[in-house]
Amino acid sequence: MGDQTLAEFRDDITLKLGNRADVALTDARLTRWVNDAYLKMAKPSVRMFRELRKSYTITLVADQSAYDINEATLGFQDNGTYSVTYFDTTGDITTVGTRQHALNPRSQRRLDRQTTHNAQPRFYSTESGTTNQLVVYPVPGTAEAGKQIEYKYWAQPGKLVADTDTTILPAEYDSALSFGAIAVTMSHLPGYAEEALLAMKMFQAWTNDSADPSKTSADDWGHRADVRTQSYQESRFNQS
Repeated sequence: MGDQTLAEFRDDITLKLGNRADVALTDARLTRWVNDAYLKMAKPSVRMFRELRKSYTITLVADQSAYDINEATLGFQDNGTYSVTYFDTTGDITTVGTRQHALNPRSQRRLDRQTTHNAQPRFYSTESGTTNQLVVYPVPGTAEAGKQIEYKYWAQPGKLVADTDTTILPAEYDSALSFGAIAVTMSHLPGYAEEALLAMKMFQAWTNDSADPSKTSADDWGHRADVRTQSYQESRFNQS
């Protein structure tokens, strides 16, 4: 969790602007621009923060392929899928020995061309149309009813509202958000185009400064040397 409060982010902006106090810089407007930078920073396409990786367990229903993954159901706005896993149990999915397999993503248009049948789901799509739904295929039947799907996703954090609110992200990213909020603010105000670009570069540099923890927590020790072979025809061709 961050250390810097919403009020302190607004103070950073006004300090950068020379403490100007005109009618354009209302607290409501500055709060909106801070949150614009915060939500942009939290998108998985920008950086995959593990603090924003959430999971939701779905209980399968016979002959039902679509399941809601909207904000009302998940409790968060879904910013993107991390993984979808089928658990062959009606009990606790964390029980050791529970059989499970990952579902692979497929285009909804491809699933629409498939002949429906009942079986354990193997594929999924989140391109279901106007509503946020997870569509699984094959369609669960009576044998799969009550079994469970674990849907892991990247959540959009809640906006900063109260002056004392802090981000859900690690404190080391407070400075990144401060630069981002300054960049957004300057882009809205006349006469700050160059400063806005500089602040945006600082925002990008501070956001991407640290390595992804998932890539630094384990090293790959599986390297090995292989013998390179060459066919007789290939070697003759290369010599001619």
